[in-house]
Amino acid sequence: MLADHECHTTLVTKYFFSGALGAVTNIITLYILEGVIGWFYLYAVVPAYVSGFLVAFLFHKYWTYKDYNHGRFPKQLTFYTMVATFNLFLNVPLMYFAVDILGGGVIVSQIIIVILLGIIGYIVNTRHTFKERHDD
Repeated sequence: MLADHECHTTLVTKYFFSGALGAVTNIITLYILEGVIGWFYLYAVVPAYVSGFLVAFLFHKYWTYKDYNHGRFPKQLTFYTMVATFNLFLNVPLMYFAVDILGGGVIVSQIIIVILLGIIGYIVNTRHTFKERHDD
């Protein structure tokens, strides 16, 4: 039982760090494109987001879940994208509710919502996106 708890804790920790690495990649790429190269920030934000997204996905697949099956890669990337898109669309109404209805601060509300959506992403990605499938 303790081994299962340790395994789950390790998985959660790896999931967090993989997501954090994706976020850092996003910010660094944005800084380079906008701050160093001089791209307009609205143009720079797209490749920055995509680079962070791909880094997080790849680290989740190969490091967090240790899934080296390349045959499942397209399905996993598609489902991972769907989960991220769903979370993005949840973020907006949750922010409206937290800030305009409850009167919370923008940054604190976003931090709480990102944690909540991260938990949802972890559950869905663990149970579906990266679940080991023997029928593929």
